[in-house]
Amino acid sequence: MEVHKDTYTTSILVEDFPITDYGKIIWWKNNQDVLDKKYDLFKDKNSLFLISIWNYGDGYLEEGKYDRLCFTEIKSNKKCIEKDKVMSIMYSLNEEEIRIGNSAYIKDKNGSFIKKDKDTNTTITAILD
Repeated sequence: MEVHKDTYTTSILVEDFPITDYGKIIWWKNNQDVLDKKYDLFKDKNSLFLISIWNYGDGYLEEGKYDRLCFTEIKSNKKCIEKDKVMSIMYSLNEEEIRIGNSAYIKDKNGSFIKKDKDTNTTITAILD
């Protein structure tokens, strides 16, 4: 696992990530505290910030002619990865939202993630602790 941070965003590169939405959310719930302690992810939960989790795939690659995600702090020709985002976690004013593909999961006051229907704003699924 690799972590890259800038002012408002953090990119976490992972291998062998869970396939299902449920598995991805459980992975995040099980690992966020450890990641925060090691990389200080949550300096200020009252501000807006984004954590993107990317498939590490073939590791770091040269920039090349493809649209790759590159990390300028790496001082090597191999400083880019293929853009294969597996999920995003957005924080805004102490609210947490996970996006996986076109699905949004909102963290409720009890710590459960609720999948919302984006058209009707109704609850579809709850992922509990």
